[in-house]
Amino acid sequence: MTFVNAWAKSWSNNDVAAYIAAYAADFRTPRGEPRAAWEAERRQRVAKPRKIQVTMVNPKVVFDGNNRAVVTFVQHYNSDILKSVNHKTLVMTKSADKWLIQQERSGG
Repeated sequence: MTFVNAWAKSWSNNDVAAYIAAYAADFRTPRGEPRAAWEAERRQRVAKPRKIQVTMVNPKVVFDGNNRAVVTFVQHYNSDILKSVNHKTLVMTKSADKWLIQQERSGG
């Protein structure tokens, strides 16, 4: 859970480099776009708002072996541009003792 908290904190702090580094090299982009296009869009969106606050409610972690986990939670996103609440699922993979996001799904 420490990793997911660090991911949310990097997002909240507009720390684009740390935010992007949280994603695995084989990250499956949400709309199937090339990784470079997804990264460019995320860099702009994470850096643009002056204030971002990302919080997680009711996080649950289910481990699937030693190198895979699924984290589900309700995400509260607040910025000077947008406010939203939705369910989020992060499919995590462990690589060299570091957890990374392999897939991210939002809905509801």
